[in-house]
Amino acid sequence: MRQAVGQGPKAQTTGGGVGACLIGLCIAHYLEKFDVERLVIQARTRKKLINRALDLYLPAYKTCYFENLDSLSAPDDFHVRFACRDQHHFYQERAQALARQRNAALAKSAACLRFLISTN
Repeated sequence: MRQAVGQGPKAQTTGGGVGACLIGLCIAHYLEKFDVERLVIQARTRKKLINRALDLYLPAYKTCYFENLDSLSAPDDFHVRFACRDQHHFYQERAQALARQRNAALAKSAACLRFLISTN
């Protein structure tokens, strides 16, 4: 199906799925509604999908090994990202752009599928 639509493997596409769109909206909401100047986001390096989604908004500032975490998490390597309050509009706009890309890709896939069904 991907070959018929002209897309490459999944890892090479934009990654603008529903979860990736929602992450940007959540970041923007937290920064806008709560009295925080900076949001610190930590994600384990081995969690590929969440890191891929976060990379659409924020590059990893650094990768650190955390021994003593505030939560119940075991020690591990984490990507650390910082989201700043003065950029909350960017996260909303980026989420909307990703949603438009996803809608366009879905429409293209649906048209291709209709074509394939009609030729059989």
